[in-house]
Amino acid sequence: MVGLTHSLYAIRALDLLFMRRVFRSTQFVENQGELSPSAQRILRLFRDEGLVATLEEPRGR
Repeated sequence: MVGLTHSLYAIRALDLLFMRRVFRSTQFVENQGELSPSAQRILRLFRDEGLVATLEEPRGR
């Protein structure tokens, strides 16, 4: 995980994947306790690697 993300938060991200099988990106950001762009980058890497999938597309504001 750390090799994929090059982030100190990789282990926390992995913990969330095991704690919650379904989560929203906002929950991921809150769990990470880091800046949103970094959390979004980690999520994008996870999607690209097939570790997570989008079940519901964002609806916008």
